[in-house]
Amino acid sequence: GDAADNANSCGTTLRTYDPKLDAWHIQWTDPVTQAFFTMIGRREGGDIVQLGTIAGGNRLRWSFREIEPDAFLWRGEISADGGATWRTNVEFRARRNLAIRAGGKRCVGSLRMEHTRIARLSRQRRTSSPISARRRRSTSSSA
Repeated sequence: GDAADNANSCGTTLRTYDPKLDAWHIQWTDPVTQAFFTMIGRREGGDIVQLGTIAGGNRLRWSFREIEPDAFLWRGEISADGGATWRTNVEFRARRNLAIRAGGKRCVGSLRMEHTRIARLSRQRRTSSPISARRRRSTSSSA
């Protein structure tokens, strides 16, 4: 279930903290594509990293980086060699929408996600980085 390759994908995540492991058990379900997998998530410095295995035996890593009170970067990566190397397949920038209540107090709103499709670009140009591939795409689409 790669949401970047399947526009009809819709997933739900359940996370449960395990104090014995000092980690989170994550269950991800996509009823549309019938994709299901589990992961273990832990804090690594200022980041949160979730690791699991998907159908076919490939390793999956979701990382949440650049975490701020109102924003974060979520990157999905796949490894076909047991985690020795990783290929970014999807990336989201999330920013919290804040609503202003009467009296000027802020309340928490929903998250706005900006999705970047990387998988197809990295297949076409394996020697380039995902960042330069995104820049090329945004430059060519704005022309």
